[in-house]
Amino acid sequence: MPAPVPTPPLRPGRSALRWRLAAAALCAAGLGAFVLVSGSLFTAAMSQPEQESWRQMIEERWPLLLLPGLALVACAAAGGGLLHRLYVAAPAQLAEQARMVLGASGPQVQPHPAWPEVLLHLAHSVQTLVAQREHLRADMALEVAQASRRIEQERNRLAALMSELSQSVVVCNLDGRILLYNRRARLQFRVLGSALPDLGGAEIIGLGRSIYTVLEREPLVQGLAQLQARLRRGAEHPTVEFTSPAPGGHVVRVQMAPVRAVEHSPPGLPDAGGAQPSADSAAGDEPMNGFVLLLENVTPRPDGLSGHVPGAEAASEPEPDLGRRAAVVAGVEGAADAASRLDSRPVFYDFDLFAHRDTGQALGDRPLSALTFTVFDTETTGLNPGAGDEIIQIGAVRLVNGRLLRGECFEQLIDPRRPVPATSVPFHGLTSAQLQGQPTIEQVLPVFHRFAQDTVLVAHNAAFDMRFLQEKQALTGLRFDQPVLDTLLLSAVLHPHQDSHRLEAIAQRLGVPVVGRHTAMGDALVTAELFLRLLPLLADQGIHTLGQALAAAQQSRYARLRY
Repeated sequence: MPAPVPTPPLRPGRSALRWRLAAAALCAAGLGAFVLVSGSLFTAAMSQPEQESWRQMIEERWPLLLLPGLALVACAAAGGGLLHRLYVAAPAQLAEQARMVLGASGPQVQPHPAWPEVLLHLAHSVQTLVAQREHLRADMALEVAQASRRIEQERNRLAALMSELSQSVVVCNLDGRILLYNRRARLQFRVLGSALPDLGGAEIIGLGRSIYTVLEREPLVQGLAQLQARLRRGAEHPTVEFTSPAPGGHVVRVQMAPVRAVEHSPPGLPDAGGAQPSADSAAGDEPMNGFVLLLENVTPRPDGLSGHVPGAEAASEPEPDLGRRAAVVAGVEGAADAASRLDSRPVFYDFDLFAHRDTGQALGDRPLSALTFTVFDTETTGLNPGAGDEIIQIGAVRLVNGRLLRGECFEQLIDPRRPVPATSVPFHGLTSAQLQGQPTIEQVLPVFHRFAQDTVLVAHNAAFDMRFLQEKQALTGLRFDQPVLDTLLLSAVLHPHQDSHRLEAIAQRLGVPVVGRHTAMGDALVTAELFLRLLPLLADQGIHTLGQALAAAQQSRYARLRY
């Protein structure tokens, strides 16, 4: 974002105010009782004239006597606040930090110098135990890695073989969620989506996405029914072949084969994921976890002939803009390493998605671990969309099955069609000259909307970014009406006693390196890493479903932020 988020400063909580009020009330009551008892005893020993003279003197000078009492009450209130800060808030902060280091790897206890000495010693002891645990974890991880090396080698061989195939291969679970595709399929679908604006590296295919969003549902459903029928008849290697419409007026020839479920995978091969058999398999069919698609673009040529795929030459070209995107994705590893890693990965897969089935639950009742998220951030010309400030950059990345898919990201500069204020340039580094000639918001938002389709949105201080998107609803006709989770609110729910919930402060607490701050992609990647580390902490607090997370976030006072 172009400037620090105007997050309200952390005010004393209700507990601190109660302590101050209790201390002030106790002091006032004690002082009042002391004055009342002492005055009664003092005047009882006086004669009548002395009492009248004393009463007259008190009535004339009572403000002078009241001021010291008020000062004493104020000192008591301040002392109550200090006692709360040292002996209530500080232990609560230490307890929250201890839960953080237990629930997520990487963070460290961060004692405050103002804490009492006993808490500082306790914090040091906690951190020593954490260091010992991390050392044990590292040893266990090394042993697991050595034991898993053979399986990883088999997976790498599978990936190498898939990458050499001249055909586009896509594997889906029974719900049509994509769990594997090779490089050829990615490039082939890029050709299929060529009718859409080529912006930001957005793809129309990705892990966890539905194949029905890019191919017609009806032919695929009919093909799946035919496969199941052939399985019932005992076919050993059943396949079906059909054609299907695709985006941009293309036609795709599809060969479909089943993925059979097995109780135990052969040694060295990925497990089927433990998915439950389908309804058909329960009736005696061969268990089936999903299906494989071999795709070929057979769109007729403009001259009416077939055999040539328009745009097919693009499928053999290297992916564009990998170096630009890798500069942010790299982080501390270096942009060159990230560029080579992104360019060399031939197959994209997550076999655990075999186990993910649509159970018919309402979205709010679904576990957070079973959802797909789009984590995004925007850079803008300023902080006030109602006064004409515009989005100048959008960056987003997807989280599927608890994994950050760095290879499936969206990043695009946007021409705001207005000058960028000089005061905002130092924050995001984008000038009017850099943005001139870039796509406009009317071109970019439809592509981002498609990228985020069927996912839950995640952002830090999401109210800010969503306000800018909502301002463009009338212009583009698009509504981002999916649920939105805010890492700012979730952090405040989990750790209400921490001093700050800014992105950098949360990252420091959770041990997430901050790279590319105040760039849309950099902030989106940091937010995604934070969100992944917040998920187990939410589970520890009994927050397991999307509905529970949304309800808990609304209990935070930061939920009242408006832009």
